[in-house]
Parts: sequence; structure tokens; C-alpha cells
Amino acid sequence: MVTHVCVDCRADQLADPDGKPRAVRPTNIAQHPRAPRCATHARALRTSQRARQRDGAAIRRYGVTPEDRDAYVATYGSGCVVCGHVTGRKGRHHDHDHHSGAFRGMLCSHCNRYIGLIADSPGVADCLAAYLRDPPAQRVLKARDWSASKGLR
Repeated sequence: MVTHVCVDCRADQLADPDGKPRAVRPTNIAQHPRAPRCATHARALRTSQRARQRDGAAIRRYGVTPEDRDAYVATYGSGCVVCGHVTGRKGRHHDHDHHSGAFRGMLCSHCNRYIGLIADSPGVADCLAAYLRDPPAQRVLKARDWSASKGLR
């Protein structure tokens, strides 16, 4: 029977009490994703790999480095700039101008989708806002109590 030893735990066990490693493990094996690891170290490796992939995609697509992102979050906070919804790291989207490719900010998925649906047009956004403030049906129909039909579709 073959027993697998976590390469990260084994390195911790081989360290002297003062923290200096006794035996150096080969880096190419230890960094390989299929090297034997315990659940805790496998989870930590997956988390760090996903973070590196997200950071690399943001740099390639939008030119936003992790330092730029951290400065943006320090200035505007971690919530959506439009609606204020606070999302986790994965829930924030890099909004960008589709014509110039310039990074505009971090939005929640809903606001990012809405901006895409109106094709980045401020005129359409103004028309939608006017529509919501003063619905045309309210001007045509007599004043009614709409609470009876509330929630029905």
C-alpha cells in the first residue's frame, strides 16, 4: 500500500524549530498541482491559483493590475458604484467602454449587464430614468388603487 504524504506538510515537518528547512524539496514537484497534498493545502493552492488567474485576466483584458484594483477599492469601496450592492471578490465585474476599451469601474453583475443591454448609451439611460419617474400609463389612466393587483403577473 502506498501512502501519500502532503508535500507542504512534509516540508513543515522537516523544518527546524527555528524555521529553517532541513531538506529542500524540489520546487517543480512541490508546485505541481497534482503533487500529493492534504485537503487544507490543496484548498489553499486552488484559491491562490484562482486569484492569479483572475488577476492575469484583468491585466490582459483591461490593463488593470492588482495594485490598481486595490487603489480603486480603497477609494470607492468594495460595493457597486451604481447601486451600492456589496459583493464578494468574484461578484465584482470590471466595467469598460466597449469603444475605447478604457476601464470605468467595478460594478455588480446586474448593473454591468444593464449597461451592456443599453449599449453604453447615456441617452437611453436618461429615457429609462424619466420613464420610471413618470410612467405614461399613470397619465392616461384614472387614479386607481393598484394594491389589489400588486405582485400578480
